[in-house]
Amino acid sequence: MSLYANYDEALAQLAPCGPDLTNGLTSHMPMVVEALCRMGCGDMAGPWVHARLDSAAAHPPAKSVLHDGNWQGYLGKPDHFTGWRNFFAAEVGAMELRELLDKWVPRLAPGYAGAATHGILRAAHAARAMTDHDTPQRRDELAQGLAYWAATYLPLPESDPAGVTAKPLDDALDAIPLVPLDERQNNGSIVMALIVLGARPDFAPLIHTLDMGDDHRATCLDMVEALGPVFLAQAVDPLSTIVFTHGITSLMASHFLCGQISRKSGQKLIRYGWQAVAGLYACYADPALERHDPAPERTEDIIEAAIIHGDDHVIKLSEACINFDGLRPNPLFKAIPSLARTHL
Repeated sequence: MSLYANYDEALAQLAPCGPDLTNGLTSHMPMVVEALCRMGCGDMAGPWVHARLDSAAAHPPAKSVLHDGNWQGYLGKPDHFTGWRNFFAAEVGAMELRELLDKWVPRLAPGYAGAATHGILRAAHAARAMTDHDTPQRRDELAQGLAYWAATYLPLPESDPAGVTAKPLDDALDAIPLVPLDERQNNGSIVMALIVLGARPDFAPLIHTLDMGDDHRATCLDMVEALGPVFLAQAVDPLSTIVFTHGITSLMASHFLCGQISRKSGQKLIRYGWQAVAGLYACYADPALERHDPAPERTEDIIEAAIIHGDDHVIKLSEACINFDGLRPNPLFKAIPSLARTHL
């Protein structure tokens, strides 16, 4: 039986639901549904969604008609999500998956940080399900994922690469200029925290400071691996846990998408992934914190604990850590989910 045997039925429950919750935060429901399926728990997806449907906001009305000649003007406008959804429904219907992604991933990559990376996350979860099987529900979910990425598109400041020396990953991480504590805006949304970077000229060159090497997909995994110790040090409360969860999950999403697109498009995506993760680090990291080292868990125990816990971030992070450990075994990634469960 396919891992996705229950996926379309769970998505059908979300048909009336928009991309956000009634509290204004992003709805993780379609992403969690896919993560549950990937972990072999698709039978739990429907009940998990059903218990949370009351928290979902309805689809917003269409405010615009997007087409090939005007779409750039609607980037980063969340209130035009439905216009974007209609636009991408046509794009999804007209192209094969790889053609579609290779067209739109590089166009949307500069807005990687939008909605705290939830746009790329939703698009990648939907695209991964599409590689299993093509169904109307999955096409609609992919259209919505791309629409959310476009509607929440948030470019971070970047400078000309001239004069910037690319560094190995460890050196590039050490060189991230942290926003001083008294200038941070970390009491609201993650997006509001990232907007502070626009007033910091020392951040703009950062997008060019990482040496991507010859294999951008391997570099992406290197970044995920480097975030393991960062997570174990910086995840000290619910907010910081969510922030650094997004670093890991968005890079794992990027790694998947890079397998569906051209090398040139993938390199561009990973560079903006590096910029977004560096932005999260600049706005939230505290170098004085000491690393925690919870004991690694067995994969089946991570999955069972995530289901029992039930939190959306815990489920998505657990799946990403299991995914990473399958690609590049590292006991850190079997320890991370337990720390997340402690704080969420």
